[in-house]
Amino acid sequence: MQPGESGTEITQLRQVATRGESATMLEATFGSQHKVVGDLLLNNLARIAGWYGTVDEKTLNGAVAAVHDMAPADALQGMLAVQAVGMHLTALEALRRAHIPGQDPDVRSMNIGHANKASRTFAALVEALSKRQGKTGQQKMTVEHVHVGDGGQAIIGNVEGGRGRNAKGRTTP
Repeated sequence: MQPGESGTEITQLRQVATRGESATMLEATFGSQHKVVGDLLLNNLARIAGWYGTVDEKTLNGAVAAVHDMAPADALQGMLAVQAVGMHLTALEALRRAHIPGQDPDVRSMNIGHANKASRTFAALVEALSKRQGKTGQQKMTVEHVHVGDGGQAIIGNVEGGRGRNAKGRTTP
């Protein structure tokens, strides 16, 4: 099937991508409640997955499932997820081309370089998506050297607000 922009082609892509699922599930997969956004992102994903001008059902369903597993909550997250899947497929295609037997070493090196760039772009897209989803994790700070002067105090551990005494010996809230 040829990915394209005509209504018939989009309908065919929708039928392949939804196989027994509701159309609203497809919009939810791409993080939008709007059919036109779902159609746009599905069409873009089909074009990316169809390296040689055609896309088979298995490849398209795999790409849609990958976007679904990234759980985009809005259209921007859906766009980032589609781009991430595209960069992943691009990196794999460049690696496949790098391993074609008997090719010129310069061509092999070029394809490995393309795979490297696509992999780094993929990682940046996944990081951007994770930040947007609030999944960035906890930050950790490591202190390597602490210098405490005469009469100074250092605290090691978690510090929380509470009652204490100020410099004049008065209790503070």
